[in-house]
Amino acid sequence: MTPEELAKLPEHTDDYDWDTAYEVLLQDDDILNLFDVQPDGVEDPDSEHNRFMRMGDYRPAAWFRPFSNVTPRDGRRPFRR
Repeated sequence: MTPEELAKLPEHTDDYDWDTAYEVLLQDDDILNLFDVQPDGVEDPDSEHNRFMRMGDYRPAAWFRPFSNVTPRDGRRPFRR
């Protein structure tokens, strides 16, 4: 989008509310802690760092559990190809 096109859009009080945009678009960024070598073991919900950050279970067995605030996809429904 060019600056001219952007200028034509109506203004809104939430414009530039990056905190809300981040929260809505990136529901869960705790996974980024797994790439940091400092808090080794952070994937375990019993670790001190995990409890402090209130991350939850990031061990491999929990990777594919749906978030509790969304309706899981019907497993009987096929994927589109």
